Amino acid sequence: MNCTDFINILAIICSPVIAVFVGRYLQDREKNRNDKMEIFKILMMNRGLGWSYENAKALNIIEIVFADDDNVLKQWKDYYQKLCIQNPNDSDALAINEARDRFLVTMAQSLGYKETITQETIRNAYIPIGLSKSIEQQQQNQKAFTELTTMFLKNHENKESNDGKDAHGNA
Repeated sequence: MNCTDFINILAIICSPVIAVFVGRYLQDREKNRNDKMEIFKILMMNRGLGWSYENAKALNIIEIVFADDDNVLKQWKDYYQKLCIQNPNDSDALAINEARDRFLVTMAQSLGYKETITQETIRNAYIPIGLSKSIEQQQQNQKAFTELTTMFLKNHENKESNDGKDAHGNA
């Protein structure tokens, strides 16, 4: 057996193993990119609408999915710190939005959108007037429902505490 035969046999044995490893690596890389893209799409779709359950889920896995990207993680930490401000004033709200925009631009750059997605792109979210009015109406309805529920519970508690007492408060 000469050297060429040995190399051919080695190639026949190793080729399928190498192909499996390379295929697995490419699949993992594609899955990771798809996960990153899904998070980015959720955050971009909801950026002008306020908070949603989807947004919270997406933000809670940033550190897992973007673990290999220090720039995204740095911008996420900055954004997260601003989100944690309780009772933000107008200045805080502006800082939160700016941090969100920087965060989304950094994510876009990480995904290969170097020049197509800018802070201006992110700020220009499309929100139809009808949708905006619908969201506002839902918020008003939720507030009214909360007020009615609170009022009902207070009345119910007062009624229960007054049951069994006479006009002078004696049992």
